[in-house]
Order: sequence, then structure tokens, then C-alpha cells
Amino acid sequence: MQNKVKELEQVTTQSPPDMKRLQLVLQGSVSVQVNAGPLAYAQAFLDKTVCHKHPGKHIERLQNVYREFLKFCGKALEINNQLIKEDQRMYHDDMKEKYGLLRTELAKYIDEENSSMLKQGNSTTSLGLTMR
Repeated sequence: MQNKVKELEQVTTQSPPDMKRLQLVLQGSVSVQVNAGPLAYAQAFLDKTVCHKHPGKHIERLQNVYREFLKFCGKALEINNQLIKEDQRMYHDDMKEKYGLLRTELAKYIDEENSSMLKQGNSTTSLGLTMR
């Protein structure tokens, strides 16, 4: 997960943006077929039924990695929205929808405060992502 966050950070801070790479990384992060990996890790380590089996500091660190993951996915979507042409609008809207579903699922594992903020949609971005 940390490597995925680094990859997202790199692609979102690249100047000028590489739209092709941005879309590949973004799709690989929010796609239903691919995001089973992040969700599987969250279920394995952060689910309330198992998280007590792991050291608290590791749980907190993994939750922070997931927050960063969601933050950079949101940033990548914002950049993509600025770069795309009208013929890619449906593709972008599909990724945005998948991101919303992923965000909702991961919110269950991050923590109660962040979970409720994500569900309520309190945000500093147009995508409903609470930035930290």
C-alpha cells in the first residue's frame, strides 16, 4: 500500500502531468477488478474482528496509509478532470464513481471519525474527500 501511495504521489506531482500514466495509475487504484487488493488488506488487518490481533501502532500506521491512498486518488481524479477532453468524460465519470465506492468501503476500516466524515461528505474538494 505504501508503494501504491508513492506511485500516486509521484503521478500527481509530476509537472507537466503525464495524462496517460496518470490514468493508468488511477485506474489501477480505483478499478473494481484491481482494488480488491487494497480492500483485501483492509479486511485482513483493519476489520474490527481482527485488528485487536495486531499492534495498535501498526493499525494506526496502516489507517494513515489508507488515508493518504484516498487523498492521492482524489487528487489524481481532480487532475484527470482538468486534463481530459469531452470524449473521455464517461471514462472519467466511471472512475469517479468507482473511487466513491472504494472510499465508502475503505471508510469502514480507517476509523470512526474518518468514516463518518467520508460518509457525510464533509470535504475540501469537489470529490467529497476530506484532506488531512
